[in-house]
Parts: sequence; structure tokens; C-alpha cells
Amino acid sequence: MPQKDASRCWLCGRTSAEVRESAGRPLLPESEVEKKSARVSASKANFARETGEWWSRVPDQVKGMDFDFVMGNHAQFKAVGFIDEAEKAKTDIADPMSDAARRVRLGEEVTIGEVKISTDDKSRRDAVLKAIEDFEKRSGRLLSNGTAKNDSAPHGFEGLNMGQGIGLLRDVGMLYYSVQERLLESDREEEMSKRPTFGVGVARIPSVSAEILICSICQNLVTGLPSA
Repeated sequence: MPQKDASRCWLCGRTSAEVRESAGRPLLPESEVEKKSARVSASKANFARETGEWWSRVPDQVKGMDFDFVMGNHAQFKAVGFIDEAEKAKTDIADPMSDAARRVRLGEEVTIGEVKISTDDKSRRDAVLKAIEDFEKRSGRLLSNGTAKNDSAPHGFEGLNMGQGIGLLRDVGMLYYSVQERLLESDREEEMSKRPTFGVGVARIPSVSAEILICSICQNLVTGLPSA
């Protein structure tokens, strides 16, 4: 077995420190977790941009109207230029977030966008529940009805006018994306911790039929060579 005193790659001659400085980590194909994270971050940025413009586009005669009434009759309010987008956000984001709040409290399987949480995943369930309860405490409103401790608080969008409803819709949407980002980042960090870091170590290379000191980069290059 070769001696480790020099700790230099047999092929390129670099030390572990030099290899890490030049490459850091292996350039592996983008993982599914990273793809999900990218989609969530892009959707969050797009949602924040769109909702930031909505209130300025509400006709004055509609601003004081009941939010649930307008959303329930959105086909009659085409003068509100973003009404279809707001209804879609309520259906695709706010309603699923409300359902997730109910399910996590009942101990059921939870789906929030790109993230699924099983019934036995206590740490992730606790993280989601804390995010929901913190949001409800700040807003003074429940995301789910009939399952929270303070069940007397208003639920969802009830009693809000258009301006208030749009503000809450934006906040619920940001919670929806932020929870996903947090959980996916945790998954990504766990995944990255399992990936090998670059360095120099002893390895058996089939192409040379021997154990040699070789860095991670060169090992990846020569592993596929024909055996000696």
C-alpha cells in the first residue's frame, strides 16, 4: 500500500487542499430536490411580483366589497383585471394551504406543493405546524377551521374586503412557498452531506490493478478505463 506522507494524487500531483480549492464538490447531475427547489423559488418570486401589483389595479368601486363574494362571483367582475389570477391563486395556493393546516393538525398525510409529508415524519410535521401557528398568531386568523386551539378566531377570508383579502392572499401564498423552501433546503443539505467531498485518498483502480493515492477528480476520470 502506498505511503500517505505526501498525500498527493498519483496522476495530477495535487494535494487534498489544492483539489478542494480548485473544485470544491463534485459536479454531479442536478438532483430532483434541487429541481424542486428551483421551481418553488421561481414560483415564489413570480407570485410576489404579481400580487404586489394587484391592489393598484382594483377599481375604486370594488375595493370595499366583500372578498369572498367577489371571488365567488369572479366571472361578474371582469373589470378587476387580475380577478382570474386571484381566483386561481386562492384555489391553487390558499385552499391547499388551508387543507394542509387541517391535515397536519389531524395527523394525516400532508401535501404542500412540491413537498409531501408522511404521517410518521414528526420533525417535518412539527416544523410545518409551527410555521402555520406563527402565521395564525401574526394574522389573527385561522388557516383551517375546527381544528385549532383558538377556534373562535376568524377563518380564512371571512369578513374581509377586497383590499384586506388581497393582502391575506399574498401572505398565505408567501407562507405556502416559504414552507416548501424550508423543507426542500433541509432535504438538499441532507443530500449534499452524503455526497463525497473532493480530496486525495487511497483507492483501488481497476485500470492499474493496484491501490494508489488518487484525487476524486482523477478517480472519476480513470474509473471507466479498461482494466490492465
